[in-house]
Amino acid sequence: MHFGELNMFNNNRILTTAICASALIGGTYSATSVAATANGSATATVNLPLTIVETPATTMDFGTVTDGGGVGGTVTIDPAGAVTVSGATQSGATSAASFDVTGQPATAYTITYGPGTLSDGVNTMTIVPDSDNAAGAIPGGGTETFNVGATLTVSNGQPGGTYTTALGTPYTVNINY
Repeated sequence: MHFGELNMFNNNRILTTAICASALIGGTYSATSVAATANGSATATVNLPLTIVETPATTMDFGTVTDGGGVGGTVTIDPAGAVTVSGATQSGATSAASFDVTGQPATAYTITYGPGTLSDGVNTMTIVPDSDNAAGAIPGGGTETFNVGATLTVSNGQPGGTYTTALGTPYTVNINY
């Protein structure tokens, strides 16, 4: 072989070696990314909204009351309708109020109450709902009825008249899950 052929042979050999080395290095040492994907699970429970309405046929009624001879007093109606009088006098028919609550079946709820006032347009008497019914559970049908009692405070020398929450401030019954 001549020197020129040898030089060309060496150049080809170097080039072939470089190509093979590049292929080996590229295949052996290439950075390969590996990715993985997973799906997550989630759940949510949505309760039906709570609604509450007073049963029109069964509103709270304290009957006829007087201040008990100038000493004032109270008239209490419990949720079952039983009446207790202290200091005042009471006569006539009475009733606890009745409310229907509708919501998510088989779900527990709590009840809170706020006071109100009965008024004749000028004078007032305070009414504080009874908190004996502080919790319950919506039955399978989605509606439950419960009663609310209250205590009416009659002031000493309370003027006569017809007193109502329509002229005063209604008491409140709040329901929460």
